[in-house]
Amino acid sequence: MWFFNSCSGSNAMYRFFKYCNIAADAHPALTGRIMYKDMYYYINNTAYSIAVIPPFMYDFYHDYEHMNNKLLHLYSKVSDIIFIARDPISILKAALNHINNPKIWEQIDYEMKNVHMNNVANFKFPILYYSYSIGKPNVKDLYKILDAKEFLFTIDKRINFLKNITNNIRCINFSHISYDNAYSTFLELSKNYNFLVPKDPSVFQNRVDSDNGSLVILPVRLYFVYQNKEISFLITTKQLIILDPAREKYVDITKKIINWEIKYSNIIILLDLDEWDKIKKDGSFLECQQKIQKYLKALEDNEQKRIQNAITEKDILNYLKENKDIARKFKQILDNDHL
Repeated sequence: MWFFNSCSGSNAMYRFFKYCNIAADAHPALTGRIMYKDMYYYINNTAYSIAVIPPFMYDFYHDYEHMNNKLLHLYSKVSDIIFIARDPISILKAALNHINNPKIWEQIDYEMKNVHMNNVANFKFPILYYSYSIGKPNVKDLYKILDAKEFLFTIDKRINFLKNITNNIRCINFSHISYDNAYSTFLELSKNYNFLVPKDPSVFQNRVDSDNGSLVILPVRLYFVYQNKEISFLITTKQLIILDPAREKYVDITKKIINWEIKYSNIIILLDLDEWDKIKKDGSFLECQQKIQKYLKALEDNEQKRIQNAITEKDILNYLKENKDIARKFKQILDNDHL
């Protein structure tokens, strides 16, 4: 069993599970009924799977019927529990910087995902909307996160609830799924649970989710007209392409395009192998290269705005020092509901 812990690398863990062909296709944003149906299906139809334990434990949550308490009573098979433990201040930071995914996805249109480079003058990127703040992350919205404690701080409650059906509780420090450590962590887990880990460690060695808005626009296709035919370059990341069943048809031309130290080292530029064989033989490639570089520079500039707006742990600590009531409420949550 795996505890979904909000703002503690859970979406990264979903992707790591996929890399290792471990089914974990249930999400606590949905209801307990749906989670039960999803888990019943994939646990019975895949070689490797893990049950997902939602963070909040109520049948009704914010006026919606979730049936999570009923779901938790249906876990009966004796199993290990795995979860990621993160510093609570860092959890608050991640929550404040967390984007409102549905609202952003709604505005990502065809033109953002498919850029026709022969005609475009300026590149479009989505406006970032946040889960708890308007405009940009605001530390004054910390009280909203504390009001949502049932979604963030329930490790202790869930362990107590499930302690009679577990042999072992495996707590993984958040630092152990960092860029440098995630691969070795999953190699170690594979020894205990007999699953396969990809041979390429690089897919574990960068950010694999976009919950803070990082590279949320990717993948993107850049189109060029070449000899009266349209060809497309795929701008993506190593972490995204590994799950693409068509990945074998591409050639990686990243090093032929990027001639500077780009901030996001996991970005890759792919082209269909047949198209690459044609375009590399004449001078048209130079024009494509320059325009792709222009797009990547614009992408970097857009990402820098997001980074500058992000809340830090220091911002939160300073705010708690100045707002004693909020600090006391936070401490009470940790004392009562969290490890």
